[in-house]
Amino acid sequence: MTQEEANAAARLLKQGNAEDLAVRIIEECPDPEERSAQLTKHAVHLAEKGQVNSATAVLSRIESAPETSLSRIYAKFVRAILKEACGDLAGALEALHSVELQLANTSGTSSRTVELGVELGTRIGMLSLELRDPHGAMKRLTKVPETPFVCYLIGTCYFDLSEYETAIDYLARALYSAEDDRTRLLSSYQLGVAEYRRGRYSEALRHLSRCTGLLGCGSLSSGLVYEAIVASANRLGDYETVARYTPLLAMHVTGFTGTAEGST
Repeated sequence: MTQEEANAAARLLKQGNAEDLAVRIIEECPDPEERSAQLTKHAVHLAEKGQVNSATAVLSRIESAPETSLSRIYAKFVRAILKEACGDLAGALEALHSVELQLANTSGTSSRTVELGVELGTRIGMLSLELRDPHGAMKRLTKVPETPFVCYLIGTCYFDLSEYETAIDYLARALYSAEDDRTRLLSSYQLGVAEYRRGRYSEALRHLSRCTGLLGCGSLSSGLVYEAIVASANRLGDYETVARYTPLLAMHVTGFTGTAEGST
């Protein structure tokens, strides 16, 4: 990057246009297939953050670029993720199945097709789980590489099937091998609830307490965590913890957002 480009990038960041900068940098990639792949990852990231309009804008870049062997499949994949982001889980799942079929009919195998195939399998499993089909989700998830997040999803499948000991095994593997806070948060919470269901309240409280330092990464309601902590502490007779977290739970439930400075 030249000094002029660096100055332009700094201006974009100062103006709050970091997304524009990210897209511009990606579009400098000389390989059109790689460019489409990176734009797809960026669009999915935006959709997962709830920035649907920004994700749609990136999608339009993918669709308007010169066509490659995978660019149209990438575009359909992003459209499926946008359906998911807008709450149309059944529509998203149907769209992902269509993308999977199209990918299977693509001639040749490359690292990109393999990567997209793994992402599709994971997404289909995750959506099946959200649509309360743990058996269908398990069938998909056991066919993809066992990443920490996939272990979390499989653990959640077993949890939904009330097979708590197996769920705990997978969730612990997810937690202790996770490299991102989102997986740590989700795994810790699910572990805590699974231990609670098994009557091991001390272990439940230990895992749930870990969640409090990870809530900033999103993906889980603070109220759910505080409620589970209070329930576990109650079972243990740990009334000091109950007293500490009950006001936090009440604040969350009532939507309290005031501050000391803003109170009257």
